[in-house]
Amino acid sequence: MAAITGAVTALCGSGDHVVAPRSMYGEAARLLRERLPRFGIETTFVDATEPGAYERALRPSTRLLYIETPANPNLAVADLAAIAALAKARGLRTVADNTFATPFARTPTRSGSKSSCTR
Repeated sequence: MAAITGAVTALCGSGDHVVAPRSMYGEAARLLRERLPRFGIETTFVDATEPGAYERALRPSTRLLYIETPANPNLAVADLAAIAALAKARGLRTVADNTFATPFARTPTRSGSKSSCTR
């Protein structure tokens, strides 16, 4: 949780908006849903497996696209390349929580791979 909290709070401040998956680690969801709003950071939760959900949730104040894949606990898989491309096209940052899969099964930072996730 320290890594997730640190990443989100380093990239977002009061007045900023985050788009995150509905299906995600409970404590991370609690951070985005209950704790960060006290600091003026809002989150919209989307179905990360639905193409276009992240894009439809964007606001002018969106600064971060948060991805968890596969999702904990239901193992839903988001299209990392599509979400990263959206972020790059809009000048947004991405945070990918890859804890559940580990780099053995999914490597979000590998450049050029189908599971790449870039800023």
